[in-house]
Amino acid sequence: MNTIDRVQTGLRLDRNIYKQLKANAKKNRQTFNKYVEEVLKNFLDDDFPRIPPDHPISPEILEMGKLMPHYTEEELAQDDRLRYILSKGQETEI
Repeated sequence: MNTIDRVQTGLRLDRNIYKQLKANAKKNRQTFNKYVEEVLKNFLDDDFPRIPPDHPISPEILEMGKLMPHYTEEELAQDDRLRYILSKGQETEI
């Protein structure tokens, strides 16, 4: 039998996040703890590529930047890659 070394911790969660996690755990017939652990594990094991902001961007993607809607400074400040793509798209406009 495999035993998992667990650490007991206390988290402070936004009430709405807590309610959503609790409801999803119930819907999936899991304990709250098991569900949160599964969500975190899936996030950490996610195969979705995490591309560094300085990774080269293909010309096709840069072209798409010209077609994207305008974003607020706040939205751009939160997304380095989006800001970079949009800035490159604007540089290539005639």
